[in-house]
Amino acid sequence: MKVFYGLLLQETNTFCPTKSDMEIFRRGYVLKGDEIKQRLMETNTEIAGFFTFFRDKDAELVPG
Repeated sequence: MKVFYGLLLQETNTFCPTKSDMEIFRRGYVLKGDEIKQRLMETNTEIAGFFTFFRDKDAELVPG
C-alpha cells in the first residue's frame, strides 16, 4: 500500500509583531521529498507521529 503525505501548518497569535509571509515558511519548514522525514522524524510534531505510526506497517510512504 502506498500512502501519500504532506503537511501544512500555521500557528499564530495576536501578539506576534510580524506577518507570516512565505519567507517565514522558507526559513523554517518548507521541505520537499525525503527532506521531510530527515528533518522532522525525531521532532515533537504531528508528522513525526505519522512516521512513528507507519514505522512497522507494510506501507510505502510517498512524500508530497
